[in-house]
Amino acid sequence: MKKPILLGALAVLLALGGQAFATIGTIDNVPAATLLIPHFQVDVSDEACADPTAGVTTLFSVNNASADSTVAHVTIWTDWSVPSLDFDIFLTGYDVQTVNLRDIFCNGNLPQTGTGSNNSPVGLFSTGSPTFAATCNQSATPGDGPFYVQPFSDLLIQQLKDWHTGAAGAGTGDCAGSVQGDTIARGYITIDNVSQCSVEFPSNPGYFGGADPIANEDNVLWGDYFFADPGNNFSQGFTSVHIEGGAGTNSPHTFYGRYTIANGEGPAVDGREPLPTTMAGRFVQAGGFEQTTHYVWREGGPEVNAVACGSTPSWFPLGFTNTTGGGPVIVFDEMENPFTPTPQTGPSNPLPPEVVAINLPNETNALVIGNTSGGAQVPQLEDGGFDFGWVYYNLQSEATNPTYGDDFAQGWLSIAIQALGRFSVGFDGIQLDNANMPIEDNPGEPVAP
Repeated sequence: MKKPILLGALAVLLALGGQAFATIGTIDNVPAATLLIPHFQVDVSDEACADPTAGVTTLFSVNNASADSTVAHVTIWTDWSVPSLDFDIFLTGYDVQTVNLRDIFCNGNLPQTGTGSNNSPVGLFSTGSPTFAATCNQSATPGDGPFYVQPFSDLLIQQLKDWHTGAAGAGTGDCAGSVQGDTIARGYITIDNVSQCSVEFPSNPGYFGGADPIANEDNVLWGDYFFADPGNNFSQGFTSVHIEGGAGTNSPHTFYGRYTIANGEGPAVDGREPLPTTMAGRFVQAGGFEQTTHYVWREGGPEVNAVACGSTPSWFPLGFTNTTGGGPVIVFDEMENPFTPTPQTGPSNPLPPEVVAINLPNETNALVIGNTSGGAQVPQLEDGGFDFGWVYYNLQSEATNPTYGDDFAQGWLSIAIQALGRFSVGFDGIQLDNANMPIEDNPGEPVAP
């Protein structure tokens, strides 16, 4: 007797046509208007650039969930939120393009896409429109696509390497990122769905607002990224952070809001949903699991310019403002025992060895938990009770005060767990709020009777 009901329910599902449903303000894996790759790393040493099997690199993909062609605008940012490079990727319907950052940082090669290139053929299920011809200079000549760019000069390649490793720019003499003491270029990437080609950064006036905005709110992009270390036969993969458009004008916090407010365009002009301020993530560091890495992206201030070497952006270093309860960062073991490290809010100078600190000063950070010779660590307690557990992160920061007038800075947590030097799994942390509905009391706050 239940068969008609089941068939009716099936018919309703089929009628929906495969739509993806999501709630604005909850970051979920659905087609979006903006993708965030919260951390990348590329070994830019001479050895790694000469040998594709040496050193780590980052690859990312951008996909089009629509039958219509679209343009994805890629911006590469340093870990001090300075945009260093941007370029466009043409996507036919249901298209996917993959980019290896080593090609850019070592060789100065950008992806060559467009209707005039062999990389972007119009498939059987693609409508092939819109064409974007007015802004992309499309050509029907094979190999002469609308986004063809000559390889960078050696000077520009070196400038890119310098800015992303904390060195003085070869062409500018200024600095745009933190010094980590190695040859790894670090930063993060944003990818926006746009209505026209451009060389504008998302932080520029008119990118979202004005009479002819570059970006739109069409939720059609999806993607992923992974770190590859071919020399060690090792890789880690993640899903990009999918940030939907359509947040509306009543959202005081949006993903790019710090820029549109600073530009005088007002809040919520970008229309992107906000990220959370508070997240949670697992760690394991025993039983064959030797290391967990938490990749933490944090929202800084609206400054986007490089600074004189030896100085830092006004918001640096990012600290913690929500200190209610047990504190903004709490480590729990599997027996619910809490341990509260000391949040480091001042300059990232070395602390005494007896002080256990959590230091996440940049916009993108890697916090290593486990057996390793480098990076910040969440240590095991003397009783060994913290081999397995999770970390609570309240990433609210005073860096947003000048822009939003509050401390509810956005953040994101990605997690990589490594085992036996050969196996790894990557996944996102758990979001506990969003910047428009932030958590204000951390665990450990006294509960009223």
